[in-house]
Amino acid sequence: MSTQRVNIQYSVKIDELESEVQRLASKAKKVLEDCVSANKKSLGSVTLSTQCYDDLDSIRHSLMEADAILNDINMIISSFVSYKAQQISQSVPTREVPENIPNTFEGNNLEELSEIHDKINNFKSKLANIESEHSHESDIG
Repeated sequence: MSTQRVNIQYSVKIDELESEVQRLASKAKKVLEDCVSANKKSLGSVTLSTQCYDDLDSIRHSLMEADAILNDINMIISSFVSYKAQQISQSVPTREVPENIPNTFEGNNLEELSEIHDKINNFKSKLANIESEHSHESDIG
């Protein structure tokens, strides 16, 4: 059994990705099931023999193969999650934030805020007086 691996890259349609991941998961499951069924006897009775050594080494190689397949699945899922996150971030409109926004809670800015607040209240008061005068004029006229 060869333990050498080579990285390959290929593409699948996005709607076929889940079935491709499932295919790989089934392959990992089969490797593990075959390993267990082939080595039940060895695992039940470990002896200090070359045969037991070879059996345990075979089990370890099967576990490495399954681990490599599961790692491939993790990489695919990670790439897919990154792809979806990128899609979401591109669909959300971004607003440009000016760099020189003064902190309105520091020193003089707090005084300016208070002045603006006073001016708004003064304006509201004058507006109410004007509206009141107009309603009296329409009552008279």
